Amino acid sequence: MDKITQQLQSQPPPVKRSMISKLLAVVNPSMTDHRPPEVQNDTRGRPTDKARQQRNEEADKDDPKKKVVQCSRLKKSKDKEKICDEEFPLLVGDRYKNVIETFKEWLPTRYRPYITDIENVQPDGNCSFRSIARGLGMEQNQWLFVRQQLLDEMIINEPLWIPMFCNIDNELYNDIYDSIYHLEVEPAPYRKWMQLPYAGLLAAQKFGVIIQHFSNGGNQTYFPMFDGPTTCRGHTTISIALSRITISSFLS
Repeated sequence: MDKITQQLQSQPPPVKRSMISKLLAVVNPSMTDHRPPEVQNDTRGRPTDKARQQRNEEADKDDPKKKVVQCSRLKKSKDKEKICDEEFPLLVGDRYKNVIETFKEWLPTRYRPYITDIENVQPDGNCSFRSIARGLGMEQNQWLFVRQQLLDEMIINEPLWIPMFCNIDNELYNDIYDSIYHLEVEPAPYRKWMQLPYAGLLAAQKFGVIIQHFSNGGNQTYFPMFDGPTTCRGHTTISIALSRITISSFLS
């Protein structure tokens, strides 16, 4: 103790006070606010993303402002994903609101619960061909390809189509061909619009599909005319809604 006392007396006052404070902390630990350091079990490298995320989530739990923001965002997300019409339970989101209002009355009640998508294509006179393109899994701007394929079908199977159409009207085959023949990349005039049911039969035969046509003037279904069920076993059903004015839509 004498050596300790001598050592203390020889130190400057600030050092002396510091040493006395440390000695008191050792003798009587309850009189000091010093605590032993926290022991970290794993201090290798940077904390993982998961660990940082857990710390952030724990901090957010105690922050009332962040809770309000999170609740607000969750509410907005639910609003965006709400069903617009109970008769169309598979159509979720506000983007379907207007198109449902436009086409709802044309679609049979029993058909509505099974519709998974409605796309309102560009109403430029090529809209029916755009809808067929979408039904075939292409972009709607492939409408020109659909026109070309229908012309190809009329030429290849001309001996079969001429008697069928000309039995209705002697000029019907030529009229249908002329209405499809519009190869300019521009809006189509009225005489170049799709003539149904005739063009629907051509499309069903050419692409090996079944086409459902819903309209404010009535509903029709077109099947391949010259191929039986054994030929088109893996057939696809294309559904289109077409107004007698200018509106067309692809349904799935």
